[in-house]
Amino acid sequence: MTEGVPNVGGEILEYFKVIAILGGIVLFALFAVRSWLPKLTGASAGTGGPLSVAWRMILEPRKTLYIVRAGSAYVLLASSDSGVQFLTSLDAGSVEAGLRDASVRAPSGFGFAAFLRARRSSRDERPE
Repeated sequence: MTEGVPNVGGEILEYFKVIAILGGIVLFALFAVRSWLPKLTGASAGTGGPLSVAWRMILEPRKTLYIVRAGSAYVLLASSDSGVQFLTSLDAGSVEAGLRDASVRAPSGFGFAAFLRARRSSRDERPE
């Protein structure tokens, strides 16, 4: 009499086994990409070395200014579609002071999000 009744509990268990195996494969792939790919391609995060990006400012899409620390010196670089250009050397003391000041105060920003924040605050201050 039970020969025609499917085993629903067994099918659900098999489903969860497949989901667990696929989840394990995805986690392994993420681990492999994050840890092995930089070693294979020679890319590095740049932490702890003599070069690091101290500050980045996006001017337009694909146009960015960088303050790069090279040892104890700082340089200003510009990046665009045409490549990276050296602009000038910067005084290390003034750059470090400026970076400390920038980390203390929150940047107000500009762009659409800042425009919306300004509109919302001006609307809240307006008398009705």
